[in-house]
Amino acid sequence: MLHILAVALLALTFTVPLSAQEQFPNRPIRIIVPFTAGGPSDIVARLVAPKITATLGQPVIVDNRPGAGGVTGVDIAAKAAPDGYTIGLGSAGGVAISPLLDRGTPFDPLRDLALLTLGVLVPEPIVVSSVTPYRTLQELLAAARAARQDQSGFHRFRQPAAFGGRIAEERDRH
Repeated sequence: MLHILAVALLALTFTVPLSAQEQFPNRPIRIIVPFTAGGPSDIVARLVAPKITATLGQPVIVDNRPGAGGVTGVDIAAKAAPDGYTIGLGSAGGVAISPLLDRGTPFDPLRDLALLTLGVLVPEPIVVSSVTPYRTLQELLAAARAARQDQSGFHRFRQPAAFGGRIAEERDRH
């Protein structure tokens, strides 16, 4: 998977316009990671960076820019000069979910970003407290289906509008 990401990033060399006098790349390349150091995105960037450096002969700098669930770093990448020297690692939250849920997101992913490749698929575990009686997702879903609206805390909503109404009702009670 890292090899695929490195190859995709190298494809930038073919998409950046070159002047007759300037060879690309002739200065360091920056990979913006929209999360703090040590997380999955940072680890991927730090594994890929030396491979790109070895191939292109220029340093690759991993620049962690956390904030707003990944939006801060993605925004920096979206507003970077379109010269191929800044690459952003995105996430579903920062690139797709936040722009759909928050009209204040400072970029439009369809207008301001170009998807080069899907780099890494990261599994997202579904967990519950260890003191619950549920040990599988099937058990949890069966309990949710069996409970209409009782003391268990599960609710069945057939339409999103009902869900929104229930949230407002809970908020007003507190």
